Amino acid sequence: MSAEETRSKTAEAGANNPVRSMTYLEFGLLVLTVASTLFYVTLQSIVLVYRYLYPIFILTMLKFIWGEYTSELRGGTRTCPNSVSMKGKTVVLTGGTTGTGRASAIEMASRGARIIMGCRNLKRAGEVVEMVKRRSCNNDIVIHYLDLSSFKSVREFADKIRKEENGIDVLINNASVSDFESHDTHRIPHTTVDGLTHSFQVNYWSHFLLSNLLLTLLVKRPSSRIVNVTARLHTKPTNLNFTAGNGKLRYPRLTGYPLGKLGNVLFTKELALRLDGSGVKVYAVDPGLTFWRGRKFTDWKAKMLLPLLWLIMSSEDAAAQTIVYCATEKRLKNGEVYFDCRPSKYVSHLVDDDVIREKLWDVSLEVTQLNHRKNGKTITS
Repeated sequence: MSAEETRSKTAEAGANNPVRSMTYLEFGLLVLTVASTLFYVTLQSIVLVYRYLYPIFILTMLKFIWGEYTSELRGGTRTCPNSVSMKGKTVVLTGGTTGTGRASAIEMASRGARIIMGCRNLKRAGEVVEMVKRRSCNNDIVIHYLDLSSFKSVREFADKIRKEENGIDVLINNASVSDFESHDTHRIPHTTVDGLTHSFQVNYWSHFLLSNLLLTLLVKRPSSRIVNVTARLHTKPTNLNFTAGNGKLRYPRLTGYPLGKLGNVLFTKELALRLDGSGVKVYAVDPGLTFWRGRKFTDWKAKMLLPLLWLIMSSEDAAAQTIVYCATEKRLKNGEVYFDCRPSKYVSHLVDDDVIREKLWDVSLEVTQLNHRKNGKTITS
């Protein structure tokens, strides 16, 4: 069959079977089917997202709504208002591997400071130092071993710094231990090698000793300062019990996180008075509730509270702002407690009790075996 005959037959077949065009009704049904399918898929996607993100959305909204009501508890609502350079200055910091201490190290290093970190876990400290160097673009970070549950370790740490450094601009006494870590399940305090309660020695006595041992370097630098990190719980105790105890455990009544933090506040005020005129200023910082402490809880009941704690806690970076503020700001009142980059309204009434402050000072000298003149300027270890 020729090509011409094939074309003729094809044309004839087309004439006998014309292509039927789509009606308006059929087109409408097609559009409706496609739209319904798209709507169903979209609705299912929204339901899926809603199912998983709704709890997060609710928690975020609650955190925002309650933010103003809890700001006086958690802090972290203000950033450090100054941009003072710390280039050429030396900062000694305890407890710099986690939480507010780590955040403070990053901020101070970012401002150019030389950071000397006292850490018990040197492996973890090495990892943190590398992170601090990366985030701050500052390689002048030094680690020394420091175990605050041992006065011998504190003295060795101070001796090393006194041999290697010409002066110190800022000492940040940040390290602390919680009651979960310093007591057993029956609330019996752990005992240190020095025969003292673990919590009070780490949170207060070792920082008292360290501050006094490093005073000779602090007085060499103009506008040097000591920053003692306390907590809002320092307002809870109504007194300090100086019962001496026995040979196995001295001062057994001085235990617990709130008492140790109260000791920091009383020490801040007393040391500021004793160092008046020396050029060294002393401040206490209440960083507020920070979420990193919640993550340290091991008890399942405490972990159940984490979502609630998240609502009322600030981040470690935000909480560190007041520490940085007190380490850098020039116009601060000596011996005061600061919260959220301003003077705190929540300070224990015991801070104005001269008898308790001096009693704690005298007991601290006895416990740490320091010789200290009344004006606070002669220190021997």
